[in-house]
Amino acid sequence: MRDTNSETQNNSQTTLMGETYSPAVEAAIEKASHIDDKTSDAFNEALFQVQQLMGVDDGGVASVMFSGPDEDWREATPAQRLVELHAYIAAEKDYL
Repeated sequence: MRDTNSETQNNSQTTLMGETYSPAVEAAIEKASHIDDKTSDAFNEALFQVQQLMGVDDGGVASVMFSGPDEDWREATPAQRLVELHAYIAAEKDYL
């Protein structure tokens, strides 16, 4: 469940912690947050979809952000993974 104090929605985008995302990006992030194996093809495909929607053409930031221990990701809840994915997007935006 998301903290409604930090999120607002309208018809075209979602704002979370001051960052604005299209519904398509948010859906792709949500999908990735439910995949417990960050080395899986499913996670890589979901993350690639996020990158395509954002116009990212390099996997460098993702490789750094998701190179940590797999156990941490597996043991995290989808909500905790969502926080990590939003941190990834914020980092990625710095390079766009």
